Amino acid sequence: MDFSLDFDRISMYNPNDYDYQLKNKINQLEKNIEKYKEEITTNHQISLINIIEILEYIKIHEDRLNRHHQYCEKIINKINNLNQEKQISELREIIQKQKNKHDSDIKNIIQKQQNKYDFDIKNMLQKQTDKYDIDIKNILQKQTEQEIQIVKLQELMKIHEEKQEDKLKKNIEKQEDNPKKRNFDDITNDYIERLTLTKKRSKPWSDGMSKYISITIVNDRWRWESTIFDENHINFKLKEDAEKHFETIIAKYNIDPIHITRIGYENK
Repeated sequence: MDFSLDFDRISMYNPNDYDYQLKNKINQLEKNIEKYKEEITTNHQISLINIIEILEYIKIHEDRLNRHHQYCEKIINKINNLNQEKQISELREIIQKQKNKHDSDIKNIIQKQQNKYDFDIKNMLQKQTDKYDIDIKNILQKQTEQEIQIVKLQELMKIHEEKQEDKLKKNIEKQEDNPKKRNFDDITNDYIERLTLTKKRSKPWSDGMSKYISITIVNDRWRWESTIFDENHINFKLKEDAEKHFETIIAKYNIDPIHITRIGYENK
C-alpha cells in the first residue's frame, strides 16, 4: 500500500518521530516489494526460459529416443527376419531331406515292383513258351499222324479206284463181248461213283480255280483231264469253255453237276 500522500500532508515532522520511522519503513517495504516483484518477474522469465529450454531439450531427447527406438526396432526386426530366414532355411532343409528320403523310398518301391513284375513276366513267358513248344510239338505230332493216315487213305482210295476202274473195264469188255446192251442207269451209277472218288481227292475250290474237278490251267490253257470218260487232255482258251464241255458230257449220262463240283464251291 502506498501511504506517502497521507504523510506528505504533515508539514513538519521529526526524524525520530515514530510516524516518520513508520513511513520510512513503509517506503522501504514498498521498495522491497517492487524489487521482489521485479525479481519474481525476472525469475519467472528466467524460469520460463529455462522451462522452454528444458522442453526443447526434452523434445530433442524424445526425438533421439524415438530414433533410437526406431533403430532398435529395425535391429530387432532384422534379427527376427534373420531368425525367420534361419528357421525357414532349416525347415527347407528338413523338407528337402524328407523329400529326398520319400523319393528314395518311392524309387526303391518302384524298382522292387518292377523287378517283381519283370520276374513274373519272365516266368510267365517261359511257361507260355514251354507250353507253346509242347503244344506245337503235339500239333506237329498229330499233323504227322494225320498226314500218314491221309497217305494211307489215299492209297486205299487209289486201290479202290483202281479196283473200280478194273471192274468198269471188265464190265465194258464183258459188254462188248456180250451183244446185249448194258443198262444206262448202271453206267451212270458207275460214272457217279468214280467222279465221287475223284472229287474227294481233288483240291478244294479257291479263287482262280475252276468250279469243276479235273479242270486245271497249264501254260495259259485250261485243260480238261479225266480218265473216266472216253475223252481227256483237251485244251481250251477259256475256263468257261472247258466247264461247258464237261457239263455237256455229264448231261449225256444224266449226271448232276454237283458230282463234279469242287468241295467248297457249293457255299459260294
